Amino acid sequence: MQKNIKKITSAKLFDLFILIVLLIVGAATSLVFRLDLFYSVIIYLFLPSVYLIFREKKDLKKIIIASLIIGVFFGMSWNFIAEYYLAWQTNYSLDFLNYIIIGNTPLADVIWGFLIPFSVIIFYEHFLDIEHIHVLKRKSYLAVIWSIVFLFIACFWIWFGPHQPKIGSYVYAIMGALACLPLVGLIFERKVLLLKTFLCGLYFALVNTVFEVTALILGQWSFPGSYLIDFEFVKGNPIPLEEIIFWILPSAMVFVILFEYLFDDFK
Repeated sequence: MQKNIKKITSAKLFDLFILIVLLIVGAATSLVFRLDLFYSVIIYLFLPSVYLIFREKKDLKKIIIASLIIGVFFGMSWNFIAEYYLAWQTNYSLDFLNYIIIGNTPLADVIWGFLIPFSVIIFYEHFLDIEHIHVLKRKSYLAVIWSIVFLFIACFWIWFGPHQPKIGSYVYAIMGALACLPLVGLIFERKVLLLKTFLCGLYFALVNTVFEVTALILGQWSFPGSYLIDFEFVKGNPIPLEEIIFWILPSAMVFVILFEYLFDDFK
């Protein structure tokens, strides 16, 4: 086992078992009760995170700040553009959650945008990372500035830029490839992080796959845009190839890399 990875203990294996149980129960609950997307997000991402928080003390201040910057400011900048050009479309049954804040993005997506990196970082810190840094780095403060700049650019583009569908074709492929650049950089710059990043990504690939299946069955989101390849992932519910190669498989790994580079020791 590498020195920068936590040791596997019976307690950690028990926690992992509980997360798998929560995932199965969450999927069954979503399908049986035909839950709204927001409640599914809570079940799949928030509840497992709460369990891990109670199981072991964590630097919640740093994790919350990192999740806000990575998920809300950087992430929603990307999400605003993608949803504006119909890379995907989320559907909430509650009116206030479905309130459009800009372009085609509903309010609840912002909460989801926070919970995605939050759940990834919580899992990563609990099972894999040996915590060394408990204060924000200079890069963290710079990230705040740049994330706000990116958010402003995204809003400006939606308000004044080209309208759909003029440049909307294959926007998922383009933006997905750009979002995965940190993962490519890791391969060349920090190979010591590869194993930790891969293991975290493996777990969330499972979570994302289960969530994808239940969401498509329940109509919680759809894919109305133009894509490289469409195929039937769930009967009667086609999804684009981009959803698999840019979201289901690599997304958690990208969040880990950004967290390590901007907020942790990058080791």
